[in-house]
Amino acid sequence: MKRRTKLKLRYRTFSITALIIILSMPIVNFIPFNLFINDFANKPKTQAEDSGEDSIVWKLGKGFPGSGATMQPRLVNLTEGGTPLIIVGTDGGIAIITLDGFINMSYRTFGPVIDFEIIEDISGDNQDDIILITYFQEHPNLIAISSSNGSEIWKFKPTIEGISTDTYQAQNFIPYSWDIKLINDLTSDSISEIVISSWYRLIVVNGKSGNKVWMNDHDFTNDVWKLEVVRI
Repeated sequence: MKRRTKLKLRYRTFSITALIIILSMPIVNFIPFNLFINDFANKPKTQAEDSGEDSIVWKLGKGFPGSGATMQPRLVNLTEGGTPLIIVGTDGGIAIITLDGFINMSYRTFGPVIDFEIIEDISGDNQDDIILITYFQEHPNLIAISSSNGSEIWKFKPTIEGISTDTYQAQNFIPYSWDIKLINDLTSDSISEIVISSWYRLIVVNGKSGNKVWMNDHDFTNDVWKLEVVRI
């Protein structure tokens, strides 16, 4: 009996709330829209609200790899206590940009950059380096580059054995790589290892040399699109 009373009370409360919302709609519609416009016009504008080029601090053009970004820009620090820098992946490469808008380093890729990670110094210049994955199959799609000058340190081409639909023979295929994460050093070389998800599998790559450490033997039921590292 008490439960039925509570249900009735909830139903009545919901009905009253719905009725208030419905009754308030004509009132809102009746308020002249220019009242809001006039109220906003009387407020002082900030720089971001100003129209035109005056609100732009800087913008990139020549030297920027590709025609557009494929991810949100990230603020990183490549040296301990160093100046923060902006890194952004594009449909044609990756770039490091200073906070005042100068391109510090750029690297061009065959396909769009899907993601990247900052790894310990593997180029020997006392500056953290970059590991990136690209949306491409015909060339290695896991690449390590120097953050100081964009030179390639190593490339990795994930390969998975399958059956050719043309010859029905065993064949090595280059799958896409979907995500990338850094994990603990497994090979005792003081550099983090890299995990990529690639065509229903996980592949661990040595962060220093770019050699495969291991790959799971059996396919997952579904492809792995996103990786998360859980610290235990």
